[in-house]
Amino acid sequence: LNGDGISELCALAPLDQGRDVALGIDPQGKELWQYELPAGIHEQPIEQVTTGRLGDQPVWIVCGADGSVQFLSIDGRLVYRFQHGAQLT
Repeated sequence: LNGDGISELCALAPLDQGRDVALGIDPQGKELWQYELPAGIHEQPIEQVTTGRLGDQPVWIVCGADGSVQFLSIDGRLVYRFQHGAQLT
C-alpha cells in the first residue's frame, strides 16, 4: 500500500447478519485494526475493498452497502467518507 516493500492487507469479515468489518492484517496474520462498515448487503457483487491515493496519502477504499465510500489510512483510521446516494455498482 505504501511502497515500503512490506505487504499491508485488508480483509472483510462478518460481524453478524448484514454487518461487516474491515480488518488490517500484518504479513504474519495478526489483526492490526478494525473498522466497522455500515449495515446492509450489497444488491450485486462489487469489489468492496481496493487501494488508492487521497492526495499524497495511500488509502484503503472500502465500499459500504448503504452507498457510502470510506477512505481509510494505512492504520485503519477514517480519512474521508462520502455518501454516493445509491447502491454502488
